[in-house]
Amino acid sequence: MPAVFSPPSPQYLKWATMPWQQWFKPTFQGLENLPDHSRVLFVGNHTVFGLLDAPLLANELYQRRGLYVRGLGDRIHFKVPGWGRLLTAFGAVEGTPAECARLMQANEPVLVFPGGGREVCKRKGEAYQLIWKARAGFARLAAEHNYTIIPFAAVGAEECYNILWDANDWAAILPKRLTKSSFYKKQLRNGEGIFPWVSGLHGTPIPKRSRFYFSFGPAIEARDIDPADAKQVWALRESVRYSIATQLARLRKHATPLKR
Repeated sequence: MPAVFSPPSPQYLKWATMPWQQWFKPTFQGLENLPDHSRVLFVGNHTVFGLLDAPLLANELYQRRGLYVRGLGDRIHFKVPGWGRLLTAFGAVEGTPAECARLMQANEPVLVFPGGGREVCKRKGEAYQLIWKARAGFARLAAEHNYTIIPFAAVGAEECYNILWDANDWAAILPKRLTKSSFYKKQLRNGEGIFPWVSGLHGTPIPKRSRFYFSFGPAIEARDIDPADAKQVWALRESVRYSIATQLARLRKHATPLKR
């Protein structure tokens, strides 16, 4: 049985995310849509690299609503020495059904990005696309544990970098023997795990300044969904996806740049 997780203090998380706050000046909409309990599954879009906006989202929920969200991370994160330990220290767990169920059984607020690693490893022209494939596990788990789903959208991080080289570019030049190797297929997931080569501020890895916008959509209850009914689970998944896509379109329409 894993040890009970003790979250950091709100003051510590506020201090830890202060550089992000100052650089990206985030704004939040729709906090009134959050329920007054902790059995919430936050479902949203992953932006490039997935590291710029998630800390700001977590801090806002902690400061404003007292919810310390437990993130579900791609298993590859936890294989990186040091990095996996850091994520674990901040409450993240490997994004498996068993781990998610464990958190839900403990009434923990959970954060999930159904796009996973593929949505993080953006390719040119994929900004703000929801690349979910056929994933609906989050919807089934929400129904099994009677969770409230809050679809959310995050805009701004995709403007921080220009993608110069992506997985498609690598696939075009790599020898076929490499793309057919077990390492490429399993570890790099046929190229889906290849991070893009990007250019940030003045051509450096530092992200360009961009105002971040977050939106929380109306709550979607899963209590009336039969988790054993694939059609109902898929319909729930699609309603969440539609809410996120709608919020993304609205936020992008009204987004304004920051002076650099």
